[in-house]
Amino acid sequence: SRPALKTIQGLWSELLIIERSKNPDYLIKSWHQTSTDKYDFNDGIDKIEVKSTIKNRRSHHFSLDQLNPNSTSGLIIASVLIIETGTGSNIFNLIESIEKKIENKSLISRVNEIITETLGEEFENSFETFFDYQYSSDSILFFKSSDIPTIQKSNIPPNISNVKFECDLTNIKSMKKSKTKSNLYNSLF
Repeated sequence: SRPALKTIQGLWSELLIIERSKNPDYLIKSWHQTSTDKYDFNDGIDKIEVKSTIKNRRSHHFSLDQLNPNSTSGLIIASVLIIETGTGSNIFNLIESIEKKIENKSLISRVNEIITETLGEEFENSFETFFDYQYSSDSILFFKSSDIPTIQKSNIPPNISNVKFECDLTNIKSMKKSKTKSNLYNSLF
């Protein structure tokens, strides 16, 4: 009766990005405004999409739309490698750690709302799934969406939609941690 591992893995990865960030308050405010958001984090200007994988290679699934934000927005892909473990860190552990790091303590209710909405009735059962915190933390890399190979929209016939593909980022150059003009990206580093 556990919720789909992929759903828990995705939520755990997003919480890990928040927990490891320099400004978790800003990320939480930008996190999933609705359950149907195209991007995991969106501050109205820039976007961050979190991808996780249990594979040995940094291979992730994308929709064509995900890698094509509007021309005046930046998009960063956060890539996290995951190992499920018998013990380790679960969603609850990350929420506890985030709560200690945020300045605005009322934001923790927003975190719980998003998790509850995503997991539904299976909220309680999700705490039984553990991941290797240190392995995943050490594996986090960020990529500019413009550096990720994709299919150009102009090459897709107009009557074809919902294009999805898998892309291996293993040999793609990751971003260096540096200051940018983006409040969203600066909250990461």
